[in-house]
Amino acid sequence: MTNELDLEVINNPNAQEDNEKKAHPWRFCGEGRHCAENPGHVKDMLSVDEIHAIADEYFSDLPGQPIAGILTKRAGDKTTDQPFKNPDKYDNLIRGWVHYWNDVLKPMHPMEPNIVKALMASESGFNETSYNYFIHKGKKVPVRGLLQITEETWRILNDHKGELHDHYVDLIEQDLFDPSVNICAGVRWLFQKHNLLSKLRMQRAKKDPTKPYQEPTWQETIIYYKGYSSDKEKGFQIFQEFYNQLQRG
Repeated sequence: MTNELDLEVINNPNAQEDNEKKAHPWRFCGEGRHCAENPGHVKDMLSVDEIHAIADEYFSDLPGQPIAGILTKRAGDKTTDQPFKNPDKYDNLIRGWVHYWNDVLKPMHPMEPNIVKALMASESGFNETSYNYFIHKGKKVPVRGLLQITEETWRILNDHKGELHDHYVDLIEQDLFDPSVNICAGVRWLFQKHNLLSKLRMQRAKKDPTKPYQEPTWQETIIYYKGYSSDKEKGFQIFQEFYNQLQRG
Protein backbone atom coordinates (compact mmCIF):
# COMPACT_ATOMS: atom_id res chain seq x y z
CA MET A 1 0.00 0.00 0.00
CA THR A 2 1.38 3.39 -1.01
CA ASN A 3 -0.11 6.61 0.30
CA GLU A 4 0.86 10.25 0.53
CA LEU A 5 3.04 9.60 3.57
CA ASP A 6 4.93 6.85 1.73
CA LEU A 7 5.56 9.14 -1.22
CA GLU A 8 6.74 11.91 1.04
CA VAL A 9 9.38 9.65 2.59
CA ILE A 10 10.40 8.24 -0.80
CA ASN A 11 10.86 11.74 -2.24
CA ASN A 12 12.59 13.11 0.82
CA PRO A 13 16.39 13.35 0.29
CA ASN A 14 16.85 12.89 4.05
CA ALA A 15 14.64 9.78 4.23
CA GLN A 16 17.48 7.48 5.30
CA GLU A 17 18.45 9.81 8.14
CA ASP A 18 14.81 10.15 9.21
CA ASN A 19 14.41 6.37 9.20
CA GLU A 20 17.26 6.03 11.66
CA LYS A 21 15.51 8.46 14.02
CA LYS A 22 12.06 6.91 13.90
CA ALA A 23 10.42 6.24 17.26
CA HIS A 24 9.15 2.94 15.83
CA PRO A 25 9.76 0.97 12.59
CA TRP A 26 6.12 1.47 11.61
CA ARG A 27 6.50 5.24 11.52
CA PHE A 28 6.37 7.08 8.21
CA CYS A 29 7.98 10.19 9.69
CA GLY A 30 11.18 10.48 11.65
CA GLU A 31 11.37 12.05 15.10
CA GLY A 32 11.21 15.81 15.10
CA ARG A 33 9.01 15.84 12.00
CA HIS A 34 5.27 16.20 11.70
CA CYS A 35 5.63 14.66 8.27
CA ALA A 36 6.07 17.65 5.95
CA GLU A 37 4.82 20.17 8.49
CA ASN A 38 6.60 20.07 11.83
CA PRO A 39 8.82 23.16 11.85
CA GLY A 40 10.90 23.63 14.93
CA HIS A 41 9.84 20.47 16.76
CA VAL A 42 12.59 18.13 17.88
CA LYS A 43 10.49 15.62 19.78
CA ASP A 44 8.30 12.79 18.56
CA MET A 45 4.73 13.62 17.54
CA LEU A 46 2.07 11.49 15.86
CA SER A 47 -0.29 13.26 13.47
CA VAL A 48 -3.79 12.06 12.63
CA ASP A 49 -2.70 11.25 9.07
CA GLU A 50 0.15 9.12 10.31
CA ILE A 51 -2.08 7.37 12.85
CA HIS A 52 -4.34 6.30 10.00
CA ALA A 53 -1.44 5.29 7.76
CA ILE A 54 0.17 3.12 10.44
CA ALA A 55 -3.10 1.37 11.28
CA ASP A 56 -3.94 0.74 7.62
CA GLU A 57 -0.49 -0.64 6.86
CA TYR A 58 0.37 -2.75 9.89
CA PHE A 59 -2.55 -3.67 12.11
CA SER A 60 -4.65 -6.12 10.09
CA ASP A 61 -2.44 -9.19 10.53
CA LEU A 62 -1.20 -8.81 14.10
CA PRO A 63 -1.81 -11.88 16.29
CA GLY A 64 -2.80 -12.12 19.95
CA GLN A 65 -5.22 -10.39 22.29
CA PRO A 66 -8.00 -9.43 22.29
CA ILE A 67 -9.91 -12.52 21.16
CA ALA A 68 -13.22 -11.91 19.42
CA GLY A 69 -16.51 -13.30 20.62
CA ILE A 70 -15.86 -13.06 24.37
CA LEU A 71 -17.59 -9.84 25.39
CA THR A 72 -21.15 -9.96 24.15
CA LYS A 73 -23.26 -7.98 26.64
CA ARG A 74 -23.05 -5.14 29.11
CA ALA A 75 -22.33 -5.77 32.76
CA GLY A 76 -24.38 -4.49 35.68
CA ASP A 77 -27.96 -4.82 36.78
CA LYS A 78 -30.75 -6.32 34.69
CA THR A 79 -31.66 -2.95 33.17
CA THR A 80 -28.19 -2.59 31.63
CA ASP A 81 -27.51 -6.24 30.85
CA GLN A 82 -28.00 -5.74 27.10
CA PRO A 83 -26.01 -6.98 24.10
CA PHE A 84 -23.13 -4.88 22.82
CA LYS A 85 -23.24 -3.67 19.24
CA ASN A 86 -20.06 -4.61 17.34
CA PRO A 87 -17.90 -5.37 20.42
CA ASP A 88 -15.08 -6.82 18.29
CA LYS A 89 -15.04 -4.07 15.66
CA TYR A 90 -12.00 -2.32 17.15
CA ASP A 91 -9.86 -5.34 18.05
CA ASN A 92 -7.24 -4.66 15.36
CA LEU A 93 -6.85 -1.07 16.51
CA ILE A 94 -6.58 -2.09 20.16
CA ARG A 95 -4.03 -4.78 19.36
CA GLY A 96 -2.02 -2.47 17.12
CA TRP A 97 -1.84 0.59 19.34
CA VAL A 98 -1.02 -1.41 22.46
CA HIS A 99 1.75 -3.13 20.50
CA TYR A 100 3.01 0.22 19.21
CA TRP A 101 3.13 2.01 22.57
CA ASN A 102 4.63 -1.00 24.35
CA ASP A 103 7.46 -0.91 21.79
CA VAL A 104 7.97 2.87 22.05
CA LEU A 105 7.66 3.35 25.82
CA LYS A 106 9.09 -0.01 26.96
CA PRO A 107 7.31 -0.51 30.30
CA MET A 108 8.68 -2.96 32.86
CA HIS A 109 5.48 -4.98 32.45
CA PRO A 110 3.93 -4.57 28.99
CA MET A 111 0.31 -3.56 28.73
CA GLU A 112 -2.12 -6.25 27.60
CA PRO A 113 -4.65 -5.47 24.86
CA ASN A 114 -7.33 -7.06 27.05
CA ILE A 115 -6.84 -4.18 29.49
CA VAL A 116 -7.83 -1.68 26.80
CA LYS A 117 -10.76 -3.70 25.47
CA ALA A 118 -12.17 -4.13 28.98
CA LEU A 119 -11.70 -0.41 29.61
CA MET A 120 -13.48 0.43 26.36
CA ALA A 121 -16.39 -1.84 27.27
CA SER A 122 -16.73 -0.17 30.67
CA GLU A 123 -16.29 3.39 29.40
CA SER A 124 -18.27 3.65 26.15
CA GLY A 125 -19.72 0.20 25.47
CA PHE A 126 -17.86 0.27 22.11
CA ASN A 127 -19.73 3.38 20.98
CA GLU A 128 -17.28 5.54 19.02
CA THR A 129 -19.61 8.56 19.07
CA SER A 130 -20.18 8.40 22.83
CA TYR A 131 -20.33 11.82 24.49
CA ASN A 132 -20.87 11.99 28.24
CA TYR A 133 -19.79 14.03 31.22
CA PHE A 134 -19.10 13.69 34.91
CA ILE A 135 -19.19 16.29 37.66
CA HIS A 136 -15.93 17.50 39.18
CA LYS A 137 -15.91 20.34 41.70
CA GLY A 138 -19.40 21.32 40.64
CA LYS A 139 -18.53 21.53 36.94
CA LYS A 140 -19.40 19.27 34.04
CA VAL A 141 -16.37 17.53 32.53
CA PRO A 142 -17.16 16.18 29.03
CA VAL A 143 -15.64 12.89 27.85
CA ARG A 144 -15.59 11.67 24.26
CA GLY A 145 -15.23 8.57 22.13
CA LEU A 146 -14.38 4.95 22.74
CA LEU A 147 -12.11 5.53 25.74
CA GLN A 148 -13.98 8.61 27.01
CA ILE A 149 -11.09 11.06 26.79
CA THR A 150 -11.41 14.44 28.50
CA GLU A 151 -10.57 17.85 27.06
CA GLU A 152 -7.76 18.19 29.61
CA THR A 153 -6.24 14.91 28.42
CA TRP A 154 -6.22 15.73 24.71
CA ARG A 155 -4.72 19.14 25.45
CA ILE A 156 -1.92 17.52 27.49
CA LEU A 157 -1.24 15.05 24.67
CA ASN A 158 -0.68 18.05 22.35
CA ASP A 159 1.24 20.24 24.78
CA HIS A 160 5.02 20.35 24.24
CA LYS A 161 5.44 22.44 27.38
CA GLY A 162 3.23 20.35 29.65
CA GLU A 163 3.61 17.15 31.66
CA LEU A 164 4.57 14.96 28.70
CA HIS A 165 8.23 15.13 27.75
CA ASP A 166 8.01 13.26 24.44
CA HIS A 167 5.77 11.14 22.20
CA TYR A 168 2.88 13.54 21.71
CA VAL A 169 -0.34 12.95 19.79
CA ASP A 170 -1.35 15.90 17.61
CA LEU A 171 -5.13 16.02 17.54
CA ILE A 172 -8.09 18.34 17.88
CA GLU A 173 -11.24 17.80 19.90
CA GLN A 174 -13.29 16.40 17.02
CA ASP A 175 -10.61 13.76 16.31
CA LEU A 176 -11.62 12.01 19.55
CA PHE A 177 -14.60 10.51 17.70
CA ASP A 178 -12.22 8.83 15.25
CA PRO A 179 -11.71 5.25 16.55
CA SER A 180 -8.03 4.89 15.66
CA VAL A 181 -7.11 8.33 16.99
CA ASN A 182 -9.10 7.82 20.18
CA ILE A 183 -7.50 4.44 20.90
CA CYS A 184 -4.01 5.68 20.04
CA ALA A 185 -4.45 8.70 22.33
CA GLY A 186 -6.17 6.74 25.08
CA VAL A 187 -3.46 4.10 25.24
CA ARG A 188 -0.79 6.81 25.26
CA TRP A 189 -2.61 8.45 28.17
CA LEU A 190 -2.82 5.14 30.04
CA PHE A 191 0.97 4.91 29.84
CA GLN A 192 1.24 8.45 31.20
CA LYS A 193 -1.08 7.65 34.11
CA HIS A 194 1.00 4.54 34.81
CA ASN A 195 4.13 6.68 34.81
CA LEU A 196 2.60 9.27 37.15
CA LEU A 197 1.38 6.58 39.55
CA SER A 198 4.83 5.02 39.54
CA LYS A 199 6.42 8.39 40.44
CA LEU A 200 3.97 8.89 43.30
CA ARG A 201 4.91 5.50 44.71
CA MET A 202 8.61 6.26 44.38
CA GLN A 203 8.13 9.50 46.31
CA ARG A 204 6.19 7.67 49.01
CA ALA A 205 8.91 5.01 49.30
CA LYS A 206 11.56 7.72 49.76
CA LYS A 207 9.56 9.38 52.52
CA ASP A 208 8.60 6.15 54.27
CA PRO A 209 11.10 3.22 54.13
CA THR A 210 8.42 0.93 55.60
CA LYS A 211 6.51 1.23 52.32
CA PRO A 212 8.91 -0.05 49.65
CA TYR A 213 8.28 0.81 46.03
CA GLN A 214 6.03 -1.52 44.05
CA GLU A 215 5.47 -1.16 40.33
CA PRO A 216 1.81 -0.28 39.70
CA THR A 217 -0.25 -2.95 37.99
CA TRP A 218 -2.26 -2.01 34.92
CA GLN A 219 -5.44 -2.64 36.90
CA GLU A 220 -4.28 -0.04 39.44
CA THR A 221 -3.55 2.29 36.55
CA ILE A 222 -7.12 1.88 35.33
CA ILE A 223 -8.39 3.16 38.69
CA TYR A 224 -6.09 6.17 38.31
CA TYR A 225 -7.21 6.64 34.69
CA LYS A 226 -10.86 6.81 35.75
CA GLY A 227 -9.82 9.80 37.84
CA TYR A 228 -12.49 12.14 39.14
CA SER A 229 -15.53 10.02 38.40
CA SER A 230 -17.82 9.88 41.41
CA ASP A 231 -18.70 6.26 40.68
CA LYS A 232 -15.10 5.27 40.01
CA GLU A 233 -15.30 2.20 42.26
CA LYS A 234 -18.35 0.84 40.47
CA GLY A 235 -16.74 1.61 37.12
CA PHE A 236 -13.63 -0.32 38.09
CA GLN A 237 -15.71 -3.31 39.19
CA ILE A 238 -17.40 -3.37 35.79
CA PHE A 239 -14.00 -3.06 34.08
CA GLN A 240 -12.65 -5.95 36.18
CA GLU A 241 -15.61 -8.13 35.25
CA PHE A 242 -14.98 -7.54 31.56
CA TYR A 243 -11.24 -8.06 31.96
CA ASN A 244 -11.75 -11.37 33.78
CA GLN A 245 -14.03 -12.56 30.98
CA LEU A 246 -11.41 -11.73 28.38
CA GLN A 247 -8.64 -13.41 30.34
CA ARG A 248 -10.66 -16.60 30.77
CA GLY A 249 -11.32 -16.66 27.04
